[in-house]
Amino acid sequence: SAGSALPLSGEVERLSITSRPWAPQRMTFRIEGQHHWAVDTRGAAGVIDIAVGTTEGSVGPRAEASGWRLQAALRQITASPRADAASAMTIATADVTAETPLRLETLAVDAVLSQIGLPQDFGLGRTVETLRLRGEMQPLPYDTSATGLTAWQAAGGQLTLSEVALRFGPVDAVADGKLGLDAALRLQGKVGVRMRRPNEVLALATAQNWITAKQQPLYAMAIALF
Repeated sequence: SAGSALPLSGEVERLSITSRPWAPQRMTFRIEGQHHWAVDTRGAAGVIDIAVGTTEGSVGPRAEASGWRLQAALRQITASPRADAASAMTIATADVTAETPLRLETLAVDAVLSQIGLPQDFGLGRTVETLRLRGEMQPLPYDTSATGLTAWQAAGGQLTLSEVALRFGPVDAVADGKLGLDAALRLQGKVGVRMRRPNEVLALATAQNWITAKQQPLYAMAIALF
């Protein structure tokens, strides 16, 4: 972590790596026992401490092009802001596949997280059943400070979302689109969302007073039309 632009440091007790003599570039790995990471958000959230029960996976060359492919299965994850450990988030499982070319100009990720326990109920419950994120970031922002993000934005930095799928209480939706930053580092882009069972979400929005009872028929009509 010393002198690195990446705001990440970790502590692992034991890392086992296995490779076969006839395919030395393709390796399997396993981090034995719980391991810990500290992520400095360099923002209001401060430092977030992350503990992971077990991690195993493989790393090796991509099959269809030059570059690298990483697959990892993480279990029993807990993320706690150091300033407020009571606001912990838990994730039962996270299965991640990441691919990058040799020069690391881009990063493609396909991640599926299940049973995400939230620190509080925001109106949809405290457990996200599943969240899938599939997309690509180009180029990679190695420096997440304001200066680094300004350079990333000027270089045409963009996050392409091929699929975001969420099952959270009555919300069962998928989305795709593209996101980036404007010159003031504000999020900008276009995302399309397709939602199943929208009337259940509409009923919850009325119960939570996100919309008034008088507005519900108007939204219901709009949902029926589209």
